[in-house]
Amino acid sequence: MNNEKTSQVLTKESIAGCIEQNIANDYHRFDYICSGVKVINFERVENSLIVEYSFWDDGHALDDQSYYLFDLDNVYGVNFPSCMQLCEFKSKLTWNSLPELESLSADFGEDVDTVDVTAYHWGDPEIDDSWINFYINNDPESLALMLIEHYQADIKMPDFVPPALVPHFKQLISENLTK
Repeated sequence: MNNEKTSQVLTKESIAGCIEQNIANDYHRFDYICSGVKVINFERVENSLIVEYSFWDDGHALDDQSYYLFDLDNVYGVNFPSCMQLCEFKSKLTWNSLPELESLSADFGEDVDTVDVTAYHWGDPEIDDSWINFYINNDPESLALMLIEHYQADIKMPDFVPPALVPHFKQLISENLTK
């Protein structure tokens, strides 16, 4: 029985999908990715691809409190990252045969080099508001409750909250106080 996909044109998007699926199926790596994979460049060499790619990560899988602005998951079911990391890689993906490569079969070997991991803090122009909205909208009621009950942020926003988040948190609190 042949489970291979049909041959396809290799594009940045198709390769990104292949890498995303590989990471999603990897028990030790699936939790390290918070965005889609962006393929920056790729080169085909025989039955291998040399791929430069990146994705965003919030550090939560590292189980290190420094990656959290606050982490009250056990009380409020809420945590919020202190920064976002742009993770950049250069990998050699190798298939057993050319047809497997051309179909982007899930059965390939991977030799990964971490090129760079850069932490961007809230307010940095590299992080757009969609990330702020993503974390706020994850559980807005619990986040607002935590900000009010634990930090009294309805009276004064805690000093450790980055200025870029203050208007978003104030709006969240205002919207949830009127409910």
